[in-house]
Parts: sequence; C-alpha cells; structure tokens
Amino acid sequence: MIINTSCGKVKQVDKILKKSFGQVNRLQRKKSNYSKRLGLGGKEKNDSTKGNDNIELNTIDQKNMINEYGYLFEMINGVDPGKIINNPEITGPSKVFSKMDSASSVSSNIEVFGWHPHWMRSSWKNYPFNLLSTIAYFSYKINPVSGDPQNPSDLITWSESEFVKNAKIKDTRVLLTVSLHGSENTTKFLQSDISVWENVFYQVSSLIISKDADGIDINFENLPSSQRKNFFLFIEKFKTFLDIEFYKKNKGNSFLSLTLPSSSRAENYSVKRFSDAKLKDGSDLVNLIIIMGYDYQSKSIPGGTSPLQSEGNKISLLKTIKRYNSYGVDKNKTILALPYYGLMYNIESVVDSLTNNKEIVASLERKLTYREIIELFIENPDLKYDIDLDPLSMSKQINLVFDDNTMKEIIYDDSYTLSKKYDFAMFNGLKGVGIWALGYDSRRYELWNLIDQSFTSGKKVYTDPIGEVNGFPLRLAKSLVKDKAIYFVIIIFLTLSVIIAALILLGDFRVREIISSKKINSTIAITICYIFLIPLIVFINDIFFADGYGVYINSEFNLYIAMFLGALFFYLGSKLTIKKEDKP
Repeated sequence: MIINTSCGKVKQVDKILKKSFGQVNRLQRKKSNYSKRLGLGGKEKNDSTKGNDNIELNTIDQKNMINEYGYLFEMINGVDPGKIINNPEITGPSKVFSKMDSASSVSSNIEVFGWHPHWMRSSWKNYPFNLLSTIAYFSYKINPVSGDPQNPSDLITWSESEFVKNAKIKDTRVLLTVSLHGSENTTKFLQSDISVWENVFYQVSSLIISKDADGIDINFENLPSSQRKNFFLFIEKFKTFLDIEFYKKNKGNSFLSLTLPSSSRAENYSVKRFSDAKLKDGSDLVNLIIIMGYDYQSKSIPGGTSPLQSEGNKISLLKTIKRYNSYGVDKNKTILALPYYGLMYNIESVVDSLTNNKEIVASLERKLTYREIIELFIENPDLKYDIDLDPLSMSKQINLVFDDNTMKEIIYDDSYTLSKKYDFAMFNGLKGVGIWALGYDSRRYELWNLIDQSFTSGKKVYTDPIGEVNGFPLRLAKSLVKDKAIYFVIIIFLTLSVIIAALILLGDFRVREIISSKKINSTIAITICYIFLIPLIVFINDIFFADGYGVYINSEFNLYIAMFLGALFFYLGSKLTIKKEDKP
C-alpha cells in the first residue's frame, strides 16, 4: 500500500510530535520536581528533607493561616471589599506612595488602558492618572430583561465622587464599562424589544454626560454565534445614540472601546467587521479593541493566567495575537490587556486506589491580587519558599512546601515578566496595553514605574521577548519560514553556481584525470552531483509541473525521481572512462 502524503505534511506531523514529546517531557520534569519537593522520591517521611536540594518545609499551621487569610481576592470581588482592602490591621504594612513624582505622560501614539472596578472603591485617589491614556469604570451591569443596572449601588463612586474629574484634570480619557456576561443573558438581552436597548442608551448616556466623561467600554462575555448580527446592531445603535447626545452638548464624537476574548470565542464577535466599521459620518464605529490577555489557566494543571508561550495546543498570548492577525484586526486600534493578579494551586500526593501508587494531584485554589502575593508571601519573613522563572510562559512561580507532603504553587506576573509582555505587545505592532485591574497592586510603586519606563516619551526600545527566549536557532527558523521565497531563490542560485563551476572545472583535462584515476574520486564526484539533483528536481517540479500545467508531482516523489536519476547517473558514470590525453 502506497501512502500518498506530501513531505510538507510529514514535516508538520513531525513538528507536532516533537511538540507533544516536549510537552510530555516538561510535564514529567514538573512532576519529578513536585515529587522531589514533596519528598516522594522513595524515602521515608522522616527522611524527606534529605537529598531534596535542602528545601525547607513550612508548618501546617502556616498553610492553614494562608487558607484562612488569603481569600482577599474573592472577598474583594464579592462580599465587602472596603473593610478588607483598606484595613491595615488585616493587610499589614505596605510600601505605598500617594502620588508618583513623575510628570511624564504616556506618548500620544501609545494607549495605556486601565479598568477601575467598583469594588476597589476609593483606591482611584492614588492612581497617577498621567500614566494612563484611558480609564474605564467597571461597570454598569445590564439587567437583560429591563436594561436597568443590576448594581445601582456600585455606581455611587462614579456618580458621587471626584473620580471622573480627577482623571480629566490629567487629560486621561474616562469611559463607563457596560457589561453583560453569560450566553443566556446576552441572548435574552440582544433578542429583547428595542425599548430595552433604548433604556440602556438613555441611562448610560445620562451617567456619562452628567460627569463630562468621554464614552463607553463594551464588555459582553460568552456571546453566542447566533447573536453576532444583533450584537453588531446594538453597538451601532448605541454609538449613534451617544454621538447625537454628545452633539447636543457641543461635544465631539463619543469614544467606544470593545473588549474581546482571547479564545476562539472571538470569532463570534465579527472582529474584522468591528475593526473596519464606519458610521454614516465616516467616523469609526469602534475606536479601540481590547484583547483580554488573561484567564488562560487550567483548573487541574498549574500554569500562568497569561502565558507568553505554551506547548502543544494550549492557548497563549502568542497564539492569541496570531489569531487576531488572522482575523485582519487593525493593529493601530488594538491593545493587549494583562493581569495584575496571579493564581494559587494546591498540590498534593494521593494514593491511587487501583495501583496503590502515589500520584501528584493539582487543583486551582483561588486567584490572588498582586498585593496579596507580594505581602502575604514574598515579604513574609516566616515563610520558606523558592521563586522560579518559567521562560516559556514568562511567569514567576513561588513554591511553598509543607510538612504534610503538600505544596502551594503561586504563579504570577511581576515587573520583570510584565515588561516582557509589554514588549511583546508593542513589538507586534499593537497600539498599547491594558491593565486588569487597577488597584490590585494597591498603591505599590513598581508596576507604575514600569509603565513610566515603558510608555512615556522616548524612553523605550521594544524587543522581541520570544526571540530572546527561544534563541538564535528558532529565530533563524522563523526567518526561513517567513522569507522562504528569498531563501529558495538563494539556494537555487548557489546550486546553479556550483553546477556551472563544476562544468567549467571538468573542461580541464587535469581535473578529469584526477576524477578518473581512482574509484573513490569518481564516487565522490558522482555523489556530489546526485545531491545537487534534489534541489534541481524540486525547482523543475515547481516551475514546470505545478498547478496550471495539468501535471503535479507529489513532494515525496521528488526524492524517488532523484534517487532513480542518481542511480542511473552513478551507473553510467561508473561505465564512463576518460581517455588520457597527452598535453604539453
């Protein structure tokens, strides 16, 4: 049986296999590392501290303290955030600043976008607004039945504070996020009567105009593909309505940003259509597209929430940007949003009931704000831990081992890893970056300093962090793939040059005599000729037997033809004798 598979497909399969084996090896190394850290290398528990790189154990009491104390993120997002985040007796001392002493502002051609969640209350008072191009208040949460806000109390900071005024003083654009999450809710709302839509238009525009804000940020998550057209129509009508209301107040056009997912669900949002859409007056329908470059994590396999790269088919920032490039998104109006939070996994050994062997089991325990990670773990003098850098995902990892053979693995971004991801966004031609969410650093200076260093006037040259990580061989491989036509022409010219040079040399009787004098010389010469037949045949195939000539030779037959011609050439060459010539 002949398998008709092209060399290209074989190479593709080979590449996939290599990636798969690489992933397996990485997982094995990870598992081995966990086992070593947990003292599961076949040693007795009492001897677990020996031979494991002198890893120091934390007591179970400390783990219990972490479990009881560390649900700050969930409490911030739910129950009573004010009491927790603002209570110094609970959170402990902090390296804080009231305002950054920087008069710098974000370059005019760059966008630095940040969300201020309502649960962060008055933390906006400590934001250096000069380091933000745009800030969005999160959020007006739509009631899908009526269009009224589901959370009117959460809009008090917007309505009754100086939040908008303080931002505008620093020339920061201010938006109100309009959110609706869940496929059922989005379907119900987008299929509702036009009066429900108009209720949203009236209420949101009133909130915006009353505070002299600049527009809206749309955040509809889990949009079904069936609602693609309705969603576009809703955005179009909303923007048109806002522009009319702005015109009545002698303001320019409103500003609209659209927040989109990183996953394949982005296909449901008609990315290209939104990217290019114009209103009747010729203005852009969408002024800014925001890619949510976070929430990539698995619940059972430890990994970063915003990995730069990944192995296998796992999603990453690199794959996300490639996906949006394939959609044809306008990079000049697109930014990549990144997280100010991390993840904590619980890792423990369990006994398999079937094999009676110990296995490593991981589970996502919770999310942690950047401030929690720094103050509860890194700056905690009572904890013993290791910090690693995963160069593939470009994430930091904190490993804590406890004396009951369990671990906590915390994966997060700090100023170093974020700097690489900022570089990644800018190196790929995006307009800038976004932050989810402002206040999660709780007034710490290092992340604001990074923004100052990265995006203010003339202070930064952006490099390719993936090229830095992957090294020269992979950079060369990517160059070969990208500019393959150029390299192909170069190879053909070199091949032809060698062939011509060889023919010229064969015109000299002394060269012919040397070749024919010994069998080894003849064999080498014929082998060299055979090698050069392969690219020559590929070239002839592509030129004369490609689509359009009625004949096409599959890639693997190039080798068969070259082998046949090589064998024939070798046979004829072996029978060829060159007569000696008497030369003066």
